[in-house]
Amino acid sequence: MRTLFVVVAMFCVSVSGFAQSVSMSEFKNRQVTFVGQNFKKYDTDRKFQVQFSINNTPLDQIVAESNGSFSYTTPSGRVKTGDDVKVQVNQWYSETSHWVKTFDIPVSEERKEEVRRFKEKIPAYAEQQANTLANRVAEDLGAIVKWKRSFGSGFVDYYEDYSNRNREGRNSYSQGEDVGETQGSNAGYRAGTSSAQSRAESYASDRVTSAFENAVDDPKRTSIKTLDSRAPEAQFTGDRSPETKSSLEPVSSRINREVTRKAHVSTRYLSNDLGSIMIEHANRYASSSADWENTLSAYEAYQAWIHGRLGGNYDYNLWNHELMTDDLKQEFAEEFKRTYRRNIEDKIDRESSGTDYSALSLGRSAGREFGEAQVHEDGRVSGYNSKYGLAADRGFEEHFEKQFNETFSSTLQYYNTHSILSRLKAELLEENDNYLWERGEKLGLKISSLVNTGGLDATVQVSTLSDSGSQSLKSFRFTLPALSSLKSKSQVFKEVAQILNTVSDEQEYSVTVKVGTQSTTLNYYIGWRNVITDLGIRLIDANRNCLWEKGEEIGVVITSGKNKSRVNAHLPVRLIGSGLDAIPSSKSFSLNAQSQVSTAMEFLPLARIRKDVTENERQSLVLSLGTLSFPFSYAVGWLNLVETYGVDPRVEFKVNIHKAIIAEWEAVIASGQYDNWYKYGRSGKKTLLEDLVRIAQTKGEDKYLSLASKEICEMVSGYYWMRNPWNYNFASSFKKLYRTIDRSCK
Repeated sequence: MRTLFVVVAMFCVSVSGFAQSVSMSEFKNRQVTFVGQNFKKYDTDRKFQVQFSINNTPLDQIVAESNGSFSYTTPSGRVKTGDDVKVQVNQWYSETSHWVKTFDIPVSEERKEEVRRFKEKIPAYAEQQANTLANRVAEDLGAIVKWKRSFGSGFVDYYEDYSNRNREGRNSYSQGEDVGETQGSNAGYRAGTSSAQSRAESYASDRVTSAFENAVDDPKRTSIKTLDSRAPEAQFTGDRSPETKSSLEPVSSRINREVTRKAHVSTRYLSNDLGSIMIEHANRYASSSADWENTLSAYEAYQAWIHGRLGGNYDYNLWNHELMTDDLKQEFAEEFKRTYRRNIEDKIDRESSGTDYSALSLGRSAGREFGEAQVHEDGRVSGYNSKYGLAADRGFEEHFEKQFNETFSSTLQYYNTHSILSRLKAELLEENDNYLWERGEKLGLKISSLVNTGGLDATVQVSTLSDSGSQSLKSFRFTLPALSSLKSKSQVFKEVAQILNTVSDEQEYSVTVKVGTQSTTLNYYIGWRNVITDLGIRLIDANRNCLWEKGEEIGVVITSGKNKSRVNAHLPVRLIGSGLDAIPSSKSFSLNAQSQVSTAMEFLPLARIRKDVTENERQSLVLSLGTLSFPFSYAVGWLNLVETYGVDPRVEFKVNIHKAIIAEWEAVIASGQYDNWYKYGRSGKKTLLEDLVRIAQTKGEDKYLSLASKEICEMVSGYYWMRNPWNYNFASSFKKLYRTIDRSCK
């Protein structure tokens, strides 16, 4: 139902003695007139704005006359029977309150009859239009289906004839066999020959080599004298049916291109391009059902009708009729799609029945060509494998013994007339013989293993190749008799090379040594790292409380270590790092040759923590022992204690600190090392104890204090704490605090 609204806006406010009214004329020629009166207030000259709406859709607006009247006729065809018309006079009562009246456009009996007759036309019109479009789709799609079905039928018939070995198929298979037999015979013979040659060479070479190696250092040369020159029994062991079918993709691609070039269907409404006709789909093409074909769905067909596709030119007079409401359009669409779905498959089946003889001929030609290629390939593979194994046996038998004899003879002759070196083992020697490689030191060479498996004495040249860390000095020669080894007769050569004075400390270098035809690379290390080993090092702070503080001096303690060299080590000790000021020192880590650390060595002070260091933030530092370096880290504040005792990092940091404090005190008391606490500085001692007591009380940690209370009481009451007045005062404070926990502390 459509509604027309008329809105009147008031531009003056006054008091009127006449009632306001709007009347509507008779509905004629699809038009209606509205007349309004008395829309004037006599205390103002303002005029009113009048708005008109149809079914809540704005239509027009006017301004009333100065006497408060207006007249408005709707445009022809804009108003229909059954519409709702709304007239609104804006701001008549107030700025936000309007005068409003709604009118219904009456429907005449004559109009009602017209609407009824129009509705009756919808199903028939929808059915007629759906069938028209379905006929056009079926006409073109049926032609395409017929073409593909005819092509597929022709292809399958001729392909199957060849596959089932009809007369022509048998001929193709036989031709393929002939080709395959020739290929297989040639390939098999080559494979057998190649296998015979490689295996014979290996057998012969291994037999001779083994005999000469076993004769080394044997004066009787027994293994050589008893050397068997006969070829062993052997046969071809390779794959006897190696050939498989080659891909027919090149053949199918060529046929597809030819078929696609020739494929064509005459159509009026759909594309006549059949696309790439893949012969692999021929079985599907030959199907008696068209269900696989991509027909237009009912929805797609309806959209094609709406937009005038597929030849269009439909009569839209009914569709665009004034009585065609949205509801009727929806009814039309549903009936259209129902009819299309009901009829399209039957129509396509009818249009696609019969045979497209052009496509049938093309399919037969493609099927014949592809079938012939397939059968020919089957025959070729069969013929190939039937001859391959026999030919391989023949090639192997004809060449194995001959190749063995040739290789045996040539290898034996080579061993008898040459020196053959192997199994080289060598090591570098240092001139100073102190296990410490040094700049400028001359290098020697010890050859502990070398074998001559040849029948000729070897004159062995010994030399080195210069590299980035050394230079060659001298070369040497020695003789290694035929079929002998050094055994315990090691060869030692001095001054074969010299370490350069430009080498860097604590770095590895290498020397390449050539011994006759053999070579090896030997490494050496400049510096102490390989001879000063098993070092145990830890940082220490001057206050000995593991609580690193700003301005505090720090150093290191070396608790273990070994000197494996024959040189006494005297290594300057330095400590550098972030947040530190180095303290000049002449301290050195000294360790006699081939000895170990027996008593901990303390080096303090080496550096001072700067006062601008951020607390509880880890800092990095490096300890240098001569050219050796060792990384460490530290943190000012409680972080070290927290990490040392492995408290849970998920717990609040303050709680972690308190647990660390308690653990520290407990460890000290349990160890009995009271002297350590005497060395603590005055700063922080009282605060540490107060934190211990307070946190133990609030966190329920009394067990820690109870465990140690007796020992602490004895400690603070004893003679040790009376050594100076400050310690006595501290002891009194200590006892006073502890009485809050344990009354037994007097």
